[in-house]
Amino acid sequence: MSKHHEDDIESICKESTPAKKASLAASPFRDNLTKTALALVLTAFATLTPILIKVSHEYGNDDYASADVVACAEAVKMILCAGAMMRSSTPCTRLGRKLTRQMASKILALALMYAVHNNAMIETVRIVSLATFQVWFTWRILVTALGMHMVMGKRFTRVQIGALLVLVTGTMLTQWNGQHTQLNISLRGLAMIFVLVCTSSIAAVWNEAMLKNELMGSFSLQNLQLYAFGLFINLGLKCWHRDLKLWAAMLAWSPWTWATVASMSLLGIATSATLKYADNIVRAFAAAWAIIATSLVSWIAFEEKITCFFGLGSSLTCVAIAVYFGSH
Repeated sequence: MSKHHEDDIESICKESTPAKKASLAASPFRDNLTKTALALVLTAFATLTPILIKVSHEYGNDDYASADVVACAEAVKMILCAGAMMRSSTPCTRLGRKLTRQMASKILALALMYAVHNNAMIETVRIVSLATFQVWFTWRILVTALGMHMVMGKRFTRVQIGALLVLVTGTMLTQWNGQHTQLNISLRGLAMIFVLVCTSSIAAVWNEAMLKNELMGSFSLQNLQLYAFGLFINLGLKCWHRDLKLWAAMLAWSPWTWATVASMSLLGIATSATLKYADNIVRAFAAAWAIIATSLVSWIAFEEKITCFFGLGSSLTCVAIAVYFGSH
C-alpha cells in the first residue's frame, strides 16, 4: 500500500472519529431510555391485568371461561400485528415464509406454554387474593434469571445475584401484613402458581431467544405467528370442552371483561417488545414495580390495608434496582 493511500485512510478515520464518538455516546443513552420506556409500559399493563380480572369476576359478575378471554386477546394481538406489518416498509419475503414453516414446531410449543400460562393466570386470580397471588408469583424472577443463565448463557455477577435476591425479598415484603395470611393458599392454588411460575419463566426465556434471532423474520411476523397459534389452541380448548358459544358469551360480557381483553392484549405486545429490545431482567424489574403499583391501586380502589412492610419492601426494591444497574 502506498504512503499516499495510507494517509488518505488515516485522514478519513480522523474525520469520522467525532461522529463515531457522538454516536457511541448517544447509543447507551438511547438504549437506557428505550428500556425505561418499555419497563414503564409493561408495568402499567402488568398492574392493570390482574386487577381487571379480579374486578370483572367479582364486580362485573361475568362467569366467563378463561379460554374465551384469552382467545379474544390473541385475536386482538393478531389484528394489531397484521396492521403493523401492513404499515411496515419491509415486506414478508419468501425467505421469511420458508423459515416460518421450519420453525413452526418451536412457535407452536411456545404458543402452547403461553396458552397454559394465560388461562392459569385468570383461574388463579379468581380463587386467591391479589396479595397472595403477587407474593407467590414473585418467585418467577429468580426462575427466569436461572433460565437466562442456562439457556442463553447470561452471566450474573455476585452483586447482581444479590440484587435479584433483594428484589424478590422486597416485592414479597410489600404484600406482607405480619400475620402470615398471604401464605394461606389452597393446594389447588399452589399448584396453579407453580404452573404459572414455570410457564412464565420458560416461555419468556424461549421467546427472548427467538425474538432476537434475526433469521426468524421481523418482530411483527414472529408475533403474528405466535398469536395465530395461540388463537387456534384456545379455540381448540373450547372445542375439547364442547363449548362453541363464544360469540354469545362475548355479547353478554360487561365492560370490565372487555377491558380485561384489551389489557391482556397490550400486555402481551408490551412483553414481546421488552424481550426484543431489552431483556428478561428489565421484564423482571417491571414485574416488581407492577406488584408495588397493584398494592397502591388496591389501597385506593378497594381500601386494602398497607402496613409498614410495604414501605420497607418498596425501599428494598428501589435499592435492588440501583445496585443491579449500577453494577454494570
